[in-house]
Amino acid sequence: MRIFTPARLVIAGVALLVVVLALWTLPSRDYIFLPDDAHPVAPLVDVRGGKDPADGSGIYYEEGFDPDGCRMEERMWRASDEGGSLTQSLRCYAPADLRLLLEATDLSLVAIEPYEDETYEHLVPLFEAMLYLGKLEREPSLHVPRSSG
Repeated sequence: MRIFTPARLVIAGVALLVVVLALWTLPSRDYIFLPDDAHPVAPLVDVRGGKDPADGSGIYYEEGFDPDGCRMEERMWRASDEGGSLTQSLRCYAPADLRLLLEATDLSLVAIEPYEDETYEHLVPLFEAMLYLGKLEREPSLHVPRSSG
């Protein structure tokens, strides 16, 4: 008995086409948002005169990425009051997005320095970067002033 017959291949192809069309056309407002595990902020900051809370109190932090809105979201809270958290949402722009935004200005993106993280210590390829610094320059004016006379 043959596993791959013409009839079975046609049926599998049609089934695959139906699934692809359904996924393509049916609207979905759902996306994956995977925050990292919450961790204490104390090891990440240095406050003169401050002390590291050894009793589990202190401030906690988690971050995640919303791919639908292209936003990084950070949340901080006191260990004693998780309901009273502060949330920050940062819009993330790819270099191509930034270039499109700059089209309405007299600025252009001339260089990119991609970094591994917010310490700005390790340059990495752009596809591995958590963030990048961009160098902007003014474009020369295209308008030549008229001489009065």
